[in-house]
Amino acid sequence: MAQFDYTLTDYQRHIRAFTIFSEYEPDGYVSAEHDVIYAGPDADSVSAEHIAELQSYGWRPDENGGFYHFT
Repeated sequence: MAQFDYTLTDYQRHIRAFTIFSEYEPDGYVSAEHDVIYAGPDADSVSAEHIAELQSYGWRPDENGGFYHFT
């Protein structure tokens, strides 16, 4: 099981999430609404380890593709 650094700041967690997204989709998208950010590739293309790490940072797979994070 992977060990994650939970001491990262909010900025660092977002940077890490976007770094993971860029590994799978270098020219990805980012969108935002009132209290949610959408970004990243389809979860089907992301490794289980990276999904677990993203979820530890508050990112969840979106049923319409990509991931979302409530602010």
